[in-house]
Amino acid sequence: MILLFKIPLFVTGVNKLVERFMPAGPNKTFRNDHRGTRIIGFVKDDKNTVTGHLKTSEGYTFTAEASLLCTLRVLAGQVNKYGCVTPSVAFSSSIVKDIPQTVLHID
Repeated sequence: MILLFKIPLFVTGVNKLVERFMPAGPNKTFRNDHRGTRIIGFVKDDKNTVTGHLKTSEGYTFTAEASLLCTLRVLAGQVNKYGCVTPSVAFSSSIVKDIPQTVLHID
């Protein structure tokens, strides 16, 4: 499959399909003008509570960066488990920290 993307005609065809069937997302100016995503979560048991704060870039940028990181790790053979699994299972639970403009803080 990877070899197909080295064939210019194939790449042109895929690009045309994407342009035709995929809706256009926000432009770069819009994405730069909007704040990223902040997520706060917590887990607790009878005695303890742990809180985590995740700050990421704007959603379209985050998705593109995360997809690229996962693709590069697959191509490098850095996969813990194959199949229908989340990135944290496929690579590591801390993969989110390797995505540019992403900060994870756990209290």
